[in-house]
Amino acid sequence: MNRPMMCRSCKKLMGVADNCPWCGAARPGKTSEFFSRFTPNLLSPNKSVGEIIIKISIAFFIVELLAVLLLGGFSAFIKGIWSVPGGVIDLLGASSPELFNGRWWGPLTASWLHGGGLHILLNMMAVRQITDFIEQTTTRSFTWTAYILTGVGGFVLSALAGHFSCGASASIFGLIGLGMAIAFLLGSGADDPMFKALLSWAAMGLLFGFLFPGIDNTAHLGGLLTGGALGLIWSSWRSKKWFHWLLPKLVVGLWGLTIIGFLYSILYKLQII
Repeated sequence: MNRPMMCRSCKKLMGVADNCPWCGAARPGKTSEFFSRFTPNLLSPNKSVGEIIIKISIAFFIVELLAVLLLGGFSAFIKGIWSVPGGVIDLLGASSPELFNGRWWGPLTASWLHGGGLHILLNMMAVRQITDFIEQTTTRSFTWTAYILTGVGGFVLSALAGHFSCGASASIFGLIGLGMAIAFLLGSGADDPMFKALLSWAAMGLLFGFLFPGIDNTAHLGGLLTGGALGLIWSSWRSKKWFHWLLPKLVVGLWGLTIIGFLYSILYKLQII
């Protein structure tokens, strides 16, 4: 017999039914629960996705500063708190046009790196706001999947434009695009209040990027478009059992590739591979 649980789609109690009586979403299979046990920090409800992203991003920023300290000394470390040298970010896995010359890892790793203290502060404030909304609207696994894939989409477009880039903002814009698509398709269309709010947020963010130098609006646009596509996918497949079965495995796979990407980046820059 099934155990009582909360629906991963609408967050309402679905009891022991095979399908949620509220939204129709299928109960996740045992394999999904098995994967969840092996990814407790990523998929368990104890911490929000936004909280975990912030902690991981801060940890990577500390790694960046330690690399600056080791390579440039204390003076460079102090300067790095405001502006991390491009060489260090490149070492750890920034996105660059070299993506098309074998550096495949950039779109996966760049979202976790930041160019300075103000950069990460502003991005993490936005991360907490948008991820909480997306997690409440969809599921935990889909929020993780969307965060990583929209970053990939953003930095692929950035690399196509010839930019050297990093930061969580491609994924932030991606989640904004995802939220816009869901609000438009499952809400009241262009009149939906959430759609209007997210559209204003996206417009202000893109305008800010045009007005101030050094901001990669190409990555923002790529993330936004990828998020819109994922919103269409969620709207179409949210009630499919196989879709919810697949998502936890996709999260594990994407994280595995990201970790391998960081290792490849360091070994590549050190000319070990």
